Amino acid sequence: FSWNARGWNQLREWAGRLWVGWYAPLYQLGLVGTQGRGAAVSWGWTAAIVLLLAWPGPEVIAELPFWPALPAPPPVFVQGRMALIVLAGCVYPFLALRRPGAPVSGLAWICAVFSMLFSVYADGDWMGAYRWMSLLAAPAAVLFAVGVREAARALELLVPDLTLARIGTALLLFGIVPPNLSQTRDHATHNRNETPSMVAYRVRFTKDLVRRTFFEGKVVNLEMDMGAHLWWAPEYVELDMAGLVDVPMSRHWYQDRAFVEEYFFVEHQPTFAHAHGFWADESGFLTYDAWKRWMVEVGPYRDQKPLPLHPGVYATRALFTVPAWPHGDDRALPFAGGVQLHGVHVPAPVWPAGGDGFLEVGLSRAAPADLQVVAFLSRAGQLAAKALPIGYGEYPAGDWLPDDVYAGRHVFAVPPELEPGAWDLGLVLLDADGRVLAPLPDAVPGPGTVVARGNDAVYAEGEVRFPGLVGVGTLEEVHATMEDTRAQALASAEAGGCEDAEGSLVTAKRTVPRDQQRQAALRKALAGPIAACWARRAEAEPDAAPALLARAHGWDHHDATLTRVGAPVGEALWASGLEARALGDAESAYRDFTALLSFQPWRSWARRYAEEARDLRLGITRGRN
Repeated sequence: FSWNARGWNQLREWAGRLWVGWYAPLYQLGLVGTQGRGAAVSWGWTAAIVLLLAWPGPEVIAELPFWPALPAPPPVFVQGRMALIVLAGCVYPFLALRRPGAPVSGLAWICAVFSMLFSVYADGDWMGAYRWMSLLAAPAAVLFAVGVREAARALELLVPDLTLARIGTALLLFGIVPPNLSQTRDHATHNRNETPSMVAYRVRFTKDLVRRTFFEGKVVNLEMDMGAHLWWAPEYVELDMAGLVDVPMSRHWYQDRAFVEEYFFVEHQPTFAHAHGFWADESGFLTYDAWKRWMVEVGPYRDQKPLPLHPGVYATRALFTVPAWPHGDDRALPFAGGVQLHGVHVPAPVWPAGGDGFLEVGLSRAAPADLQVVAFLSRAGQLAAKALPIGYGEYPAGDWLPDDVYAGRHVFAVPPELEPGAWDLGLVLLDADGRVLAPLPDAVPGPGTVVARGNDAVYAEGEVRFPGLVGVGTLEEVHATMEDTRAQALASAEAGGCEDAEGSLVTAKRTVPRDQQRQAALRKALAGPIAACWARRAEAEPDAAPALLARAHGWDHHDATLTRVGAPVGEALWASGLEARALGDAESAYRDFTALLSFQPWRSWARRYAEEARDLRLGITRGRN
């Protein structure tokens, strides 16, 4: 009840900036009309409020030359006036009970009043564009439409030519469009808060990192700017640290550390997180051991502001590292400086001349220090080399942990002049000063691996080569290979080899590592068959059904087989969850409801019951309800 607090200021600015306040009589007409005792009482009450607001008066009126310079009213007068306004908002619906349409207009009025009271209670909003007023827009539109009709009926008696269509058109052209266009222009050109277009820069930054690292998992994003992210990145799984679109977070506080630990670091390990300044301090995310183990700060990135760069984006180490090298150890070698080469993987058998090839390099080192890697193709005295950006400029070798196995997935631009045929693929490892780190003298290379020393070197002494590992061909051959691999993935999915289908899809995408359009088409073509494969697997393995159905849901949540198989499994989990809830078995209830939500996330009561059970399990008694 401070007239100059941010909540009341925002209401007044919104009412004046968009001219909504000057149309207040139309909203009141939409509720009480012009006839009857209720209307007379409400309009009399409104006249009293208007008179009270005239001291000292709205700024736009107080600035008129004929308006007297009135002293500031005492606080008790201002607070009494505010109480009268709030009371009027609560009482007016009762004055309209006997009017036709009262249930609808009354409900709209109550929703509008509570929307405004929320803005006051929440102390306004730091953002521009009056987003709290979005709650008010829908009920206000109903009242506005009815009010225009009431005004037209009254005016038609005085001026028959003033029809509803003419009044509505005039209001639209002269009362609604200009202030909204003006506000939109000012918001777009002058606002320097987190606008949707500014958040788009962060989304592009994270999407680019996903693309450069060839990350194949689902992207889980821990954020607070949900409106923009839901628009720009609908494929992300969003965790809302502000709790606006995230039911579990909305029911808890950051002080519930057991919840934060389980929800953010066990159930949903973030791929990206945006935390700095207020949000980092308020959430305390950076203080968790799991955060320190898994997350690394990347960037900063440039948004609409020229300077400074925007900090505070964190990425999971899983973008850069793997628990263990997955492609065998036949190309593993220890190098000087405590560097270990775990292997080199070339999934596509043909690289196109003038196009792009893909290779994956596994590395680790015993002590933090910068590391450089050069990859090269060689054959009969011909040579083509490329420096591989270790850590993609975001996670350099000097930041690696001792147990990190770096899986660098890189694109090699193949010169167009390379002749078709088999080429050797080689690597040269260098330290921060450009000195070659050679394989250890007693290192025993695997079959098909050459350690070049002395005159045997093609690029630099201490290089390692893998003869004939890369085939250079035409783009048509590459596309044919991609289609063959796609067909293999489809056949595997239809035969029940779900894992093989997923692996073949990844291999097919690697044949065209920079062709985002073809990669998207591959995934779209195979998502349904792979989802159906996992759903059929769930039908055959009922004990593992929830996890397998969740995997199917991750590929295509519209798949018909998933719907058919998931329906009875979901109902059984719902029933067992309710039974466990009735018995007070929080562990079982939480397990069943969470399993259900993994493939039927639209079960809103299951989500609420899962959080209820979580609180009982973790001993949280202070959750937000």
